[in-house]
Amino acid sequence: MAYLAGSREFYGRDFLTEPGTLIPRPETEILVEELLEKIPARSSGWFADIGTGTGCIGITLALERPGMRGILLEKSPAAAQVAEKNRKRLGASNVRVILGNLFSAPLRRESFDAVASNPPYIGEEEKKDVMPAVLRYEPREALFSEDEGLRHLGGVLKLAARCLKRGGIVAVEHGWHQGEAVREMMRRKNFLRIMTKKDLAGLDRTTLASI
Repeated sequence: MAYLAGSREFYGRDFLTEPGTLIPRPETEILVEELLEKIPARSSGWFADIGTGTGCIGITLALERPGMRGILLEKSPAAAQVAEKNRKRLGASNVRVILGNLFSAPLRRESFDAVASNPPYIGEEEKKDVMPAVLRYEPREALFSEDEGLRHLGGVLKLAARCLKRGGIVAVEHGWHQGEAVREMMRRKNFLRIMTKKDLAGLDRTTLASI
């Protein structure tokens, strides 16, 4: 329906949706809310949204924290075009969309204050549990990841450990059963103040930490 309507509301704003982008979901708003609680309203500095898709995370952060500047990284040219349309339409002049793969992202070391990501995190073995409509219409590359759904999450954390400034924050969305695995990956990369937030169903959904 979101593809037919052409948009989906996220954090009070309408984001254009097209085939080739993951449809924004309410549970992803938890990630945004948690980051905004930790980033003071008058903050400056830089953030990165890794695998931005429609741009809903990064553009929302940019509009809620206009003193900051952001990079919206996306490997899919089609999704990057949608993110750019949303950036212009919603007036997020303090961010730019760049094409790039998170595993070789051109982000400068120790230059960012926050990294956010809703990466692919569904394991192939979980395919049977995914709604048929999602499998049929939403892009596979935005849904599935290798290593029991943890490969892209690990890639984001590796990137965050490299490009965050001291004291910087990382926030990732993940599957309901992946909280402990994500926390362990964070501990191995020496992240601090690790905490997992639950969604409205009471399931682990977003984990944050600082470096």
